[in-house]
Amino acid sequence: MNINAESSNPEHSPKRSGWIITSVILVGLVVFAVVMWQLSYQYAFHSPQTLVNTHVVFAGPQTNRICGGKDFLNLFSWVACDNIGPRKTDSISLAVGDLNNDGLMDAVLGNFSASKNIEVHVCLGTRQGRSVCHAIVGLNDITWDVVLGDLNSDGNQDGVFALDGGRIYICLGDGAGSFSCEENDQDITREVSEVVLGDLNGDGYLDAILGSSSKNNLACLGNNQGNLNCDYILGTNADTDDIALGHLNNDEHLDVVFVNKTAHQICLNDGQATFSCQAMTSGNITARAVALADINNDDVVDAVFAAESVTFCLSDGPDQPFYSNPCQQIAPLNDIFHNDVALGDVNNDGQLDAVFSGLPNSVCLSIHLKDFSCQQISPFNNLTRVVALWQIVP
Repeated sequence: MNINAESSNPEHSPKRSGWIITSVILVGLVVFAVVMWQLSYQYAFHSPQTLVNTHVVFAGPQTNRICGGKDFLNLFSWVACDNIGPRKTDSISLAVGDLNNDGLMDAVLGNFSASKNIEVHVCLGTRQGRSVCHAIVGLNDITWDVVLGDLNSDGNQDGVFALDGGRIYICLGDGAGSFSCEENDQDITREVSEVVLGDLNGDGYLDAILGSSSKNNLACLGNNQGNLNCDYILGTNADTDDIALGHLNNDEHLDVVFVNKTAHQICLNDGQATFSCQAMTSGNITARAVALADINNDDVVDAVFAAESVTFCLSDGPDQPFYSNPCQQIAPLNDIFHNDVALGDVNNDGQLDAVFSGLPNSVCLSIHLKDFSCQQISPFNNLTRVVALWQIVP
């Protein structure tokens, strides 16, 4: 009788006890999953000592996203993507670097809008898993491009900004994530769409190449004080879409590749920032962007071009540079188009891979240094204009 009475009590029924145990297990699994996701986000994006050594930042008209790569048995996957920067954004330019000397990745985002009341944002990475953003005072216009580098040799990252109307702003960093900006005192009188930094004349100071959308491109020499003295690069085409610097002919002087739809140019430097330019003859390559690096480990620079198709132009030793060799074109992925390209080892196999912004975004993994396997990046399929990689060496 006592057994029957105890069994009829719902608080002691085996069915209810099983439900309670199941609920506790499910809650525990959810808590564990949330904790592990937070840890993966923190270590993938913000820790300078981590096995995940690549951050990829995409910027575009809808949202800015930061993604982390991870290697599982040589199978490529993305561990997570998360928003970076202000919620309402229309980003057209992007640069990444360590702006406050804490070893974490920071980002600078330049925006595009018809209102012409746009702020440029600095987003500082934190170890807690979220970036903290603020606007740069005085930069309130369309920012076609932004690049980072130490212009005055004080150990802090500075910025060069190409604003609408051909205005170039030099912004010196204070080492804490803030900038002091002044317009470059030379009248450019042309629309500048692209900027790259490098030591063009071997004096140890950063110089700049400015790509124009209307006239000849410019070489600008730095003076270690944050000023640029610019002059024309004769023989270059207008309407430059992208620029890349590299040692193209093994003479230790930085040379230039200009991308201009189909009329790409190779400009060789004499060591004094005077360039001799020629048309690139490696086939009819339509491209919006280019990136240079030694992809096939022959100690000579190769090139990756981004457009509807992906084009890899590989050198074959110092006597056969990429711009005189046939190029390998990879067919489009489901009507994909690419706006930008960045190179880095995203799957930790010691080989350089290529990441492309566009719609959708995609990645091409290097296979045996000369072949590439391309796929879309999932689940992030928003339209993006630019991409940048941040490599961490544990």
